[in-house]
Amino acid sequence: MQFRTTGLLLLGAMALPASGAAQSTAAPPAITRTVIAATKLPTVTNVPLHFKAVSVTLQPDEKSGVAAANGILYQMSGSTEVALDGEAKCSTPGEGLFIAGGKTAKLTAGSGGPSTFLHFFLAPAVDLGRPCRNGACRRERIVIVQQIRSPT
Repeated sequence: MQFRTTGLLLLGAMALPASGAAQSTAAPPAITRTVIAATKLPTVTNVPLHFKAVSVTLQPDEKSGVAAANGILYQMSGSTEVALDGEAKCSTPGEGLFIAGGKTAKLTAGSGGPSTFLHFFLAPAVDLGRPCRNGACRRERIVIVQQIRSPT
């Protein structure tokens, strides 16, 4: 009787870790996508477009301007006042703003600290090598250039 009880206890002890190992882990959370800016472009087929991303930092109260190809300014930290077509908008972390090609945007960093933002451009190849004409691009940290190919 004692042998049977000990055998059942050992069998039960071996089954418990096996059932614990069989437990599944929680599923990873779903990927969340957020639209930060949207617009319709007049054309994307006349010339091949390239994607360019630039990281820019403005010191507190520093002013700058940008007149370039179509682009999206995405605020990473600090704040930036963006004046475009007579309207001023304050961009805070996590917000984005579309700046149409050919328009000049005046940028002013907030006074609370440095303003860091990413500027994403859609530009033809001839515009990729142009030096930045504003003080904001003095501290480019990341520059990524990739040609956008049309589906065939």
